[in-house]
Amino acid sequence: MITFPQGSEDYFFMNELREANILNADNIRKIETLTPNAIHLNLSEFLLTGADCINESMWLTWLIRFKGCYRFGNVVWNDQAKIWSYQGLPKDANFPYLLTSEQRGIVAVLRPDRLKQTSERLKALRPHWAAATLGEIRRLRKSWVESFSRRPYEMTRIDPSSKKIDSSENDMFNFESYADPLSYNLR
Repeated sequence: MITFPQGSEDYFFMNELREANILNADNIRKIETLTPNAIHLNLSEFLLTGADCINESMWLTWLIRFKGCYRFGNVVWNDQAKIWSYQGLPKDANFPYLLTSEQRGIVAVLRPDRLKQTSERLKALRPHWAAATLGEIRRLRKSWVESFSRRPYEMTRIDPSSKKIDSSENDMFNFESYADPLSYNLR
């Protein structure tokens, strides 16, 4: 059976999910049989891997009743989330996916125990917490990773040491005088 170091975040959150009867011995065993390397996963990955084994209605009810989340409808990838995805996967495992007309972010909650870190990371958005099923978050995370891997060249790091002078001996990083600022090498 999967265990986490006593006193860790994952340990406390796993106990909370067990007390709420969202995780029990049967569905933990099912998830472990589906995933041969389950012992090496953190709790967020474990929950997303076992999304089909965990009761959706119990998960949503728990998020809404006890964690202060709201159900805004199905959580789906939105092009507005691209700008957030360019930063990489969030360490707090909560994914912003939509911006409201009041410029507030709607965040799909996977780890309600990390809402404080999420609100600090997204403080300019004044986030609303969205109750999303684990399957919806798994699909959102997949889209997030795909978007990150296809981020535009403006979001990648320029290596000025790779090419400072072009073929006509002009300094490419003197943007006031250089005529073609887009001909540089990316790492």
